[in-house]
Amino acid sequence: MARTVPDPVEQAERVVRKRLVEVAGPRGAECLPCYLQRVVSTYGCHGTLQWTHRWQGHQRTRRVRTGGLTQGLRDRGGFCDCEVLMNVYDVDPCVPEEERRPCARVC
Repeated sequence: MARTVPDPVEQAERVVRKRLVEVAGPRGAECLPCYLQRVVSTYGCHGTLQWTHRWQGHQRTRRVRTGGLTQGLRDRGGFCDCEVLMNVYDVDPCVPEEERRPCARVC
């Protein structure tokens, strides 16, 4: 049986995806507002709940139930990640990390 040579583009994409998860993924038990503030201030809001859904997926791997989160956020005016911060948690997504008020939780 002939061995196939790995596609260098696919290999590069795997490396980038893995690095993105390491850098932009939720950290352990990091709460949603702390996570969103960190990634939105660094990578921006894309007009979607992209980062919220990434956090929610991470919670599922930790076996934490998050059912109804998206609808609950939308009901409170959070239709994208920066709106979740501003409308739901009353947090300014543009505040630099060193100037943020501490979270009530230990994240």
